[in-house]
Amino acid sequence: MKKALLVMPIILLLAGICMADLADFPENFMKGNRFNGYIVVGKGAGSMDVISQSTIAMKMSSYAGKMQPNINKLDSEASLQNNLILIGNPCVNDLTSELLGNPSPCNKDFPSGKAYIRYYEDEGVRYIVVAGYSNTATRKAAEYLSNFETNALEGDEVEISIETTEDRPEEEAKKKEKEAESSIVMPPPDKVAPLPEEINEESEEIILDAAGEEHTAEESKAETVVVEDANIFTKFWSWLRGLFGR
Repeated sequence: MKKALLVMPIILLLAGICMADLADFPENFMKGNRFNGYIVVGKGAGSMDVISQSTIAMKMSSYAGKMQPNINKLDSEASLQNNLILIGNPCVNDLTSELLGNPSPCNKDFPSGKAYIRYYEDEGVRYIVVAGYSNTATRKAAEYLSNFETNALEGDEVEISIETTEDRPEEEAKKKEKEAESSIVMPPPDKVAPLPEEINEESEEIILDAAGEEHTAEESKAETVVVEDANIFTKFWSWLRGLFGR
């Protein structure tokens, strides 16, 4: 009887672990006030997947009541040994592909017009895949997960319908982004029009004298001083001559 009483809590604990699902999010990814895992995008992720990653990370910081540093990772920086929130389907995230057994074609479990939040657990390690057929769908799934306080999260899968004409496969969307970036062509250095020479705002002013000759302002000033000095000397000499009657 005593053995049965000791075994029962263990059985209940194991049952609780096995039955863990999306309804336990985010508590099953928290350790105290710290997010216990990583939020992962593919190393070649498009900008919208990075936004999805940041959206969830900011929500986790808000939930914990403090910033959660170093929780955003690339798929090349993490492994399935960690608790993970995986952003993007297997076509764009290698860890999503590894978790799902490297499906072929890579998006076969993510039909167009749908977004998914899927929960997996393996030997106590937890994973949530946030993905869709397109990065637009993935973004919708990330927003849905981030609003866990008001949205219904239960079971091991939440399916979200996407109504958009932009529901292109993620790899195609990434290609479009790169094409848009490469379309901005800068002219080669030798084709760039040279800048006009800097205008010297302190250039010397040119003045014409009575004879029509050019002089700078400084030269004219010096000549004026010399002329004035000569006039003073002449007047002084005349005054001396007047004193002596000459």
